[in-house]
Amino acid sequence: MTRTALQSAGPAGAIIGGLIAYGAATVVVVIMLLSSAVLRRNLMLLKRESVRWFVYSGVFVAVAQGFLYSAVSVAPIMLVMPLLQLSLVFRLFFSAWLNPEHEVFGPRVIVGCIISLAGASTVAIDTDIILHALAIPHEVARALAWRI
Repeated sequence: MTRTALQSAGPAGAIIGGLIAYGAATVVVVIMLLSSAVLRRNLMLLKRESVRWFVYSGVFVAVAQGFLYSAVSVAPIMLVMPLLQLSLVFRLFFSAWLNPEHEVFGPRVIVGCIISLAGASTVAIDTDIILHALAIPHEVARALAWRI
């Protein structure tokens, strides 16, 4: 759906759409902060150093999503998604390197990363190659190869 919506918008349209989405989300968060004394109190309890890191992470996430939607607007989704899932591997290595005392690196996390990468790679394989390799009956193959 994202590809269809952004196909005619181009990278600049994707970035403008992201700005609108983040602006709307900011308005909702501000309304929540203004209406809840508990949220305001918790916000005031944050250390100044933590607030700076929250702002940095928010900016970088917004930039990353802008790049993602720009990539989806110009490149095939079957190329973009496996590359996006590859970020899990980088996140795992950088977390182990930069923050080993606060991150969980159990077998479940590693298996989850492997499954996610395998799934993204499987989605990227051309349907015709899979249908030919599995020797599926023609009627079933035609139904599975149907595209919107």
